[in-house]
Amino acid sequence: MWRALNDLVDLQSSFVASIAAMHPFYAMRAIGGMFFLTGMLLMAYNVFVTIRQGVRDAELAQARTAVAAA
Repeated sequence: MWRALNDLVDLQSSFVASIAAMHPFYAMRAIGGMFFLTGMLLMAYNVFVTIRQGVRDAELAQARTAVAAA
């Protein structure tokens, strides 16, 4: 279909027809991109929460040391 030629050796299908034929594949690619973006956002949130937990643990350890020294 995509490389079919007519009698004048021109392509039978137009660019618009080929884009219309590719629509399901573009939709699948968009869905895959949304999954990828969601995964990246979840990773960024996980890194943020992990760093925040590390800071909180360090402050707690410092407070325990200060109480034990007193």
